Amino acid sequence: MFNWLRPLRVELLLQGHPYRLGETINLAVELHARGPVHIREGRVDLVCQGRWVEVYTLMVPVYPRLMPQIRGMTESLRKERVPKQVTEDVKASYVHSSVVFGADDRLAAGDIARYTVSLETRPARPRHVPAARLRWLLIAWVDVAGARNVSSRRLVTVALPGGADNL
Repeated sequence: MFNWLRPLRVELLLQGHPYRLGETINLAVELHARGPVHIREGRVDLVCQGRWVEVYTLMVPVYPRLMPQIRGMTESLRKERVPKQVTEDVKASYVHSSVVFGADDRLAAGDIARYTVSLETRPARPRHVPAARLRWLLIAWVDVAGARNVSSRRLVTVALPGGADNL
C-alpha cells in the first residue's frame, strides 16, 4: 500500500556563511518520523540554478500583407527569407555535487534521526559563467519505501573560483 501523506519531516542544519567551490560543506540532516518508515536512501545535492539571456538570429520567410495575384510573384516572395533577431530568457539547473546518507535505515513513529553529512564540492565552475545569474541550493532528498519521497531545501551562497560570486 502506498501512503500519500508525508512520512517524514526533513530539516537541513548548516552554518550560514558563504561557501567556496572545492571546499567541503559540513551539515546535518534531521529526519523526524511521523510513523514507521523504511528509508531506502537519503541524498544531499548542491544544485546550481542559472538564468541568462541568449540572443541569436533566425531566418524567417517573408509574407507580404497584400499578396499579388500573379502566381509567379507569390511563389518567389515565399522563398525569400530575412534575418530576425530573437532574444530568449533561459533557465537551467543541474546538480553540481552530491553525497548519499542513511541508506536502508528504519525509523519508528516519533524517532528523530540525525545524520552528519560532508558534501565535497567539485572545484569546477558552472557551465554558463560569467554570463549567468546563479542561485545555489542545498537539497536533501529522502527516498521512502511505500510512501512519497520527501525533501527540504536551503538557499546558500557559493563563491566561484576567480572571484565571480553568485548574484
